[in-house]
Amino acid sequence: MATLIPTTDLGMATLLTDSFKTVPLLAGTAPTVTTDEVVADAVAAAGLPAFSVVGFDSSGKLVKATYNATPASGVPAIGITTAAVVAGATAKNVSIFRDGVFNMDALIWDSSYDTDAKKKAAFEYAGKGIFIKKAAYPQP
Repeated sequence: MATLIPTTDLGMATLLTDSFKTVPLLAGTAPTVTTDEVVADAVAAAGLPAFSVVGFDSSGKLVKATYNATPASGVPAIGITTAAVVAGATAKNVSIFRDGVFNMDALIWDSSYDTDAKKKAAFEYAGKGIFIKKAAYPQP
């Protein structure tokens, strides 16, 4: 009678599977225009994730965009960061997308953008070429 040799006890490689979820950033045409902007000192100290929705503070430096029913009281959205600003960074510049069609679920929003309607409207009044929408196909 044949005896099977247990290969799992011999340190043999085994097959492992894993899954991950990606959310596509683009929901239409590819972005074509980026500009380099200076981030505010507080943003450089705290950090900012890639693909964050940003605007300018009163001194013209980048901060996270914030929604307010009175637009003058919020920080209007003007762009989306292309890369992360690492906390404690000494480099104070980051490139931002200035146009394109983006998947709203892939962007990093301030908590004040608490509805899809607010997110869709974020760039409508900024006079920019950025459009926000849901992805046209189901996400995994």
